Amino acid sequence: MNVRALLLTAAFSLGLGTAAAQDTPEAEAPPAVGPTTYQLGKGTLIVVVRKDESTLAAGISHNHAVQARGWSGSFTYDPSAPSTCSVDVTVPVQQLTPDEPLARSIAGLEGEVDEGQREDIKKNILSSYQLDAASHPTMTFKSTGCVLENSTLKLSGSLTIKGTTRPVTIPLRNFSADGSALRGSGTLVISGSSFGVEPYSAMFGQLKNQDRWTFIFKLKGQS
Repeated sequence: MNVRALLLTAAFSLGLGTAAAQDTPEAEAPPAVGPTTYQLGKGTLIVVVRKDESTLAAGISHNHAVQARGWSGSFTYDPSAPSTCSVDVTVPVQQLTPDEPLARSIAGLEGEVDEGQREDIKKNILSSYQLDAASHPTMTFKSTGCVLENSTLKLSGSLTIKGTTRPVTIPLRNFSADGSALRGSGTLVISGSSFGVEPYSAMFGQLKNQDRWTFIFKLKGQS
């Protein structure tokens, strides 16, 4: 073994290695996610309104699943500071669509509602004595606070329907936000009359809806 080989052997045995080996940089850790704003609108938003089973004409009426279309919003979230989240959602009232088969299936409602009935139901929903779409074209939600408990994010905020604003808390279950996509699902139950919308009634009260609306949320957001 020549001198050069002896020197290289000694260097490796002492852990010195070669210059190339010593200069190899270590792999960098991935950056933290930080606050990210996600655009909403591709998920599902359905309002379920059930008939009053105690009325005489309950047998010829339907439970309803009204799907929001064309809605949009933004959701800003920082995994290191969940309480700083900010949510803003707008729903165009004119684009509310009642009782399509898929929406009824998601809501767990049996039976079908034909196209003519759906048109009549939509006219009632948009009328001045219901949501009054002409005077109040949007429904909105704006967050005021967020609390993360395990995988549930509790959104506190202001819900505005027909020009009336009330505080609500929406629990989003299975919540996740990784900087690229956001997910969460939940329900919210409100009284329509607390927002100035009295239950639909016909035939002198022999046919009537309950004063209970159940919102079903399946949020999907992309950054």
